[in-house]
Amino acid sequence: MFDFGDTLALLIGLVASIIIILACLGAYVRTKVFLTPHHDIYAIAKSAENTKWDSTYMANAIAAVREKRMGYLKASQHFKVPRSTLFDKNFESMPVDYALNMESKFYGLSQSDLRKMAYELAAKNNIPNPFTNQAAGRYWLKGFLQRKKTLTVRKPTGTSYARAHGFTNA
Repeated sequence: MFDFGDTLALLIGLVASIIIILACLGAYVRTKVFLTPHHDIYAIAKSAENTKWDSTYMANAIAAVREKRMGYLKASQHFKVPRSTLFDKNFESMPVDYALNMESKFYGLSQSDLRKMAYELAAKNNIPNPFTNQAAGRYWLKGFLQRKKTLTVRKPTGTSYARAHGFTNA
């Protein structure tokens, strides 16, 4: 007698094995397997090649950025290394430290203050940038806040001098 449940389980196991084998080979796979008319399974296996880069390429990319022959984006595309690995971590932590310091003194920064500070840092350090109107753009701010999880955007509330002074004596 034909057992549909065992055949279905065997088919699912076979498809899963094929997906795993293709993922191990490093192929980008988007396979659609129909189990029933109401359920779809999508299996996406990304290539591990995207996460690997050669250390000599990284050294060349860092040298190109430091010597100002290329910007971060162009160097990352040319040498095939992640752009975020080329950033100077200390340089990008300066606005974060300043914002946290100001917040500890009960003077929070507005979004426009942070955008203007980013423009001033880039101009002071001769970093080429696409910023206009003497401030970084909204999309730069959005990406910066996504990278720096210690900063959040909140609605400001006023703190009187007496309250702020009382906080420091506690």
